[in-house]
Amino acid sequence: HSPRGARRVGLLGAAAVGATAVTVALTGLVPILPGGSEPATALRVLNAAASIAAAQPATAPGPGEYLYVKQRLGVMGGPSETVEWWIASDGSGRMRRRGAHTTGVITYEDGRGAERRVILKGHDRTARDATFGPGRFAEFYERVNPGVLDGRIDELPTDPQTLKAVLLHKLREALDFNPDPATQSLQMLQLLEEVLANPLAPPRVRGAVYDIAAGLEGGEIKERVTDPVGRAATAIALCSAAIPARYEVFFDPATSATLGTREVNSVACNDVSSRGSGLGSYSVYLEQATVDSIHTRP
Repeated sequence: HSPRGARRVGLLGAAAVGATAVTVALTGLVPILPGGSEPATALRVLNAAASIAAAQPATAPGPGEYLYVKQRLGVMGGPSETVEWWIASDGSGRMRRRGAHTTGVITYEDGRGAERRVILKGHDRTARDATFGPGRFAEFYERVNPGVLDGRIDELPTDPQTLKAVLLHKLREALDFNPDPATQSLQMLQLLEEVLANPLAPPRVRGAVYDIAAGLEGGEIKERVTDPVGRAATAIALCSAAIPARYEVFFDPATSATLGTREVNSVACNDVSSRGSGLGSYSVYLEQATVDSIHTRP
């Protein structure tokens, strides 16, 4: 799986091959929500985030301007890739990628009982530096950030209940949808994050997403934690024992901005140890600003 592709719960899990245990996953020894306080009331925290998000100015750039976004994707304790975006209001722009394209890590036990780890590098055919014409942003965004919505969020409704119904329908139609009821909340959180992370998501849609997140069964809020690159954050955490996997969405409570995500596999839901021993991938959003050229950085 690619780091972002791990968002699709139906693709997660472990496999045994012959007598040798082989786990195909994104890896790294990472703590789960390090330094977290006692769980806060999800309704209070996420309703506040919803109000803040809905009141934010529109992210669409003006004439002659580009929305610049910088993100990093990778495996905890392993390689990472930096992706920069320049996006015009008509969906044209530029994408630039640097770093290692890692599809995953295989961890296995050899015949002598020692653990071995091999980094998998895929045959990535996506351009490293490309410009794209009007309306093609979603196409390029989907190649880097695969998801259920194919990078398209422009027609999503702003009413929370209507949006929830639309997202549930799209989730159930996805080719990798996991029908196990025990995975439903985790899959929905992943899809909600897919909307929040999209640079062109309108403020009122983002507000509706936080409203939906407040009602997710099994969701937990952790305040005063740190995201995968060490920034102060609030986190929405949800674990599915059916996979098992834990998914975390980090955001800035002051602005509602999405800071990043972390997915940790092969960790029991009752494992609340700060040391954690799961296999994890992450995606973080490092910078966002308005610039006047596809060759300009903030």
